[in-house]
Amino acid sequence: MKDKLITQLRDMWGELTYGIRWLCLCPSPGKRLVTVLVLVVVFGGANIWFVANSIYNMGKRDAEKKILELQHIEPVELPVSGDSIQAIKNFKWEKIKN
Repeated sequence: MKDKLITQLRDMWGELTYGIRWLCLCPSPGKRLVTVLVLVVVFGGANIWFVANSIYNMGKRDAEKKILELQHIEPVELPVSGDSIQAIKNFKWEKIKN
């Protein structure tokens, strides 16, 4: 059983490699040249489109963004009445009593 499976896998691998070799060697030199030129034009055009689109969108986003203005953080004003630690202790103690 194992030998039969290995034989079938080898046969399938042979057919697959033969098919790939046939596809690659099948076209004439003229057809290969046309294929390469068409692929260069297609991928080159896609590349130029992506670059131009990225540059356009980058400028468009910069124009739409509002310029962030930095603001200084204002200090928090704490009520100062005597000793602040004692005031906190008294506050908590009064809360517990009630």
